[in-house]
Amino acid sequence: MKCQRCNELSRVLETRDGVFRRRECPNGHRFYTHEVWVKDIPKRNYEALQAEVVRLVKENVKPKRIAAILGVATSTAYRRIRKGVAE
Repeated sequence: MKCQRCNELSRVLETRDGVFRRRECPNGHRFYTHEVWVKDIPKRNYEALQAEVVRLVKENVKPKRIAAILGVATSTAYRRIRKGVAE
């Protein structure tokens, strides 16, 4: 994992409870991380997301507002809008 301050790769100093890790980069910056299991994160239905983007674009909703409504990053909304326009 990269250091949040200097972007250098860090090493693990200590692990607690299997999910908390204390890390240190070569520049001496120390920080903690908390691991999350990916399988516990709900998957998105991308077809439904794309359909919703297309519907909102037809209603002339701005991309930043689309991102806020759908709970996605603005870049994701722009990407989905471009994909919807191309279809």
